[in-house]
Amino acid sequence: MRPGAACKPMNAADQILVLSRDPRLSPYAVSALAAWLWAPDASRVLWSNATGAALLGAATPAALAERSFDAEEPVAAEIARLAGSLPAGWPRLEKLRAIAANFSANCSRVALHGSPGILVIASDPARPALPLAERAKRLFAPGSEAVAVFSAEGSLLYATGDLDGETTLATLGAESLKGDAIAAGTATGETAIGPLTLTRLGSGTTTVLVATLPEGIPESAPAPVVQAAEPPAPVQPAGSAPPEDIQGEAAPESPPAAEASPRGAGKRTEALPDSCSRAG
Repeated sequence: MRPGAACKPMNAADQILVLSRDPRLSPYAVSALAAWLWAPDASRVLWSNATGAALLGAATPAALAERSFDAEEPVAAEIARLAGSLPAGWPRLEKLRAIAANFSANCSRVALHGSPGILVIASDPARPALPLAERAKRLFAPGSEAVAVFSAEGSLLYATGDLDGETTLATLGAESLKGDAIAAGTATGETAIGPLTLTRLGSGTTTVLVATLPEGIPESAPAPVVQAAEPPAPVQPAGSAPPEDIQGEAAPESPPAAEASPRGAGKRTEALPDSCSRAG
């Protein structure tokens, strides 16, 4: 939150973005591997990436977080069963047939900000994979902050603020920040539009750099853009027959058994700590 800004509760989309920056979830934030953080009773999805949200029929991770699941729904029943059998420790590979006949995922008990959850990471990318720019859009578009999402090469993937579509980190004078952010996870410095902080999300070929845009960008700047030539093809579970031109993605290493906390799933539910009392 910017200094001097009014302290107010975060909406579901903002809470998703806060959780996306957690080291245990960040590698999967814009991944083609579906990822969810479920409440232990499987009544809610506390966090997901765009791929995971799409596989459960939600337009965005924020929309999925605002749904609640009935205990009799097949996917909720499977997650609840896992919650009762998963040992504390390293992830265990499980078949989740409620998602697809051949769908498998690494499942683990985690605790995030002191709250328990079940972290589920698909073992194979969804087919066909949503384009990286579309995954970024679905993750960030519902949020209230003005941000720009850049590829690891520095090109603009998505912006919620007023940036020209041809903007790159180089044109902003942030080329040195790019290397520092990729190496250290975050970097701050002066740029052509003022002080800028870059935060690394993702891993490997899905690494992106997120910039929180300063206030006062010239009003003449063109409207936000997404660098995606075509609408994305429907996402199908990894267990479905893959087309031959699929864009594969290497799975990040299985997450260590830390402890984490999920996000909500049909009704609006209690919010995680707001921006004023956020845990580290």
